Amino acid sequence: MKKLLLGSALLLAFSQVSANEGPKWDSLTVAYQDVDLAGIDVSGFSFSGSKLVNDNVFVFGNLSMNSDTIGGVDFDLDTTSLGLGYRHGFSAQTDFFGTLSYEKIETEVSGRGLSESADGNGYGLSVGVRSMVTDKVELLGSIGYLDIEDDSEGEFTLGASYHFTDNFSMGLHYNKIDEMKTTSLSASWNF
Repeated sequence: MKKLLLGSALLLAFSQVSANEGPKWDSLTVAYQDVDLAGIDVSGFSFSGSKLVNDNVFVFGNLSMNSDTIGGVDFDLDTTSLGLGYRHGFSAQTDFFGTLSYEKIETEVSGRGLSESADGNGYGLSVGVRSMVTDKVELLGSIGYLDIEDDSEGEFTLGASYHFTDNFSMGLHYNKIDEMKTTSLSASWNF
């Protein structure tokens, strides 16, 4: 009888560990970020969200606004991404995903009586993996390709998030596109 109870308790404990939910795709996120653009450091905020349209297809968007004053010169860097993605579950805890996005970047430098601005748009492609490695910890890794105004660059992203509740998580992410490196600290509401 003791073996049956012990076996049942172990089976119940194992099934709870195995029942981790997969990554949350319905979310709204705000992040503080630091951007190093070829030695010029700017900081700011980004706002993003994603929503599943059905079990596999999702839409997403991201708006990033960064600025700083360096030597009396104001520098602004704003980016926008809007896209469509597809997710496929490898397991109950791990999803593979791919995205296609419209990308826009705007820069402005002003000071000392001068002002210059530039903008460009294009598209992005990425593939990656998101996994709930424990009930609370999610890891992310992706690689991508950006083409803006016929200038193409590779991209990679690494991240980790801690889920305090089913609806709230905080994360730390690192993204690199050529000479632009972004580190961000985010808070997400998952619904």
